[in-house]
Amino acid sequence: MFIYHGQKTIYKFRKLQIFQQLPMYIRTRVLKGKVIFCRDEKVLYEVAIQTIKEFEDYEKIYDEYLQDVARG
Repeated sequence: MFIYHGQKTIYKFRKLQIFQQLPMYIRTRVLKGKVIFCRDEKVLYEVAIQTIKEFEDYEKIYDEYLQDVARG
């Protein structure tokens, strides 16, 4: 399975992964990609909104982590 963002392949999975099991920072990147197939659009948007809400809580910690890594 490939996940595309624009024309660029950003992730290639050898095994199918459940969206909710992906790390938070990857889930937010997946949401920026293009939906190729969706059986239930209502569920898609509910999951997307929940992911965004969860990331808002997580974002400050993630940004601090990235700053610490950049500083070495």
